[in-house]
Amino acid sequence: MKPVESLAHLLAKSRRHLTAEIIDALDRAHETVVFGSSACCLRTPHSDLDLLCVSQRTFHYSSRIIDIVCLSEQDAHEGLWLGSELAGHVVRYGVWIDGESTWAESVRLSSDALLKKKRRIEAYAAALGQRWSNLDGLFRSKYILKLRRETQRLLLLQQGTPIPPTRLLDLEWWSNHDACTRVFSELSKFLRSQPQAFYKEFEEMTQVERQLGADNRRVPQ
Repeated sequence: MKPVESLAHLLAKSRRHLTAEIIDALDRAHETVVFGSSACCLRTPHSDLDLLCVSQRTFHYSSRIIDIVCLSEQDAHEGLWLGSELAGHVVRYGVWIDGESTWAESVRLSSDALLKKKRRIEAYAAALGQRWSNLDGLFRSKYILKLRRETQRLLLLQQGTPIPPTRLLDLEWWSNHDACTRVFSELSKFLRSQPQAFYKEFEEMTQVERQLGADNRRVPQ
């Protein structure tokens, strides 16, 4: 994990690009937590800063530089948040740079969060199968990557394991043959209703991406 002082400095630099309204919400926050790649020393030149705060109201703000999830005190203690995928990630990988958590011990992945992940993968698989022939190579690679990562996340959630930053997902994919086997086994459940030619090409392209990653140890953009 990255030192608190370093993350606080990173947040201070990011604040320069925020509106007065959002800065006010951050200043009023009872808790401020950095999560994602920044918290785990995995930032790249393309990374934004992922921030969770508990303040006076709930909102989401996203830009190229910073992504803020802000919860009201009430929402931070309700089941929708406590059972979410993101809450589990923040508790496991987040670094509190201000305040202390009053909700972390109550985090438990909900069946609704698991169902939401399955439906997301189903929707991705169906959309890819229908549009595959109309997508160029760049978009095929992009959406194959998304579907592979989402399937990895589903497998972890099914085990009750908090989701790590994307970089760690990729490192596991590149280095662990068993992880690859499990992903394809799970994906087959979502892709079996799609054309066989699509699934075969999908599998081939995913294997190529895995080999390139294993050779270069770089995160696809």
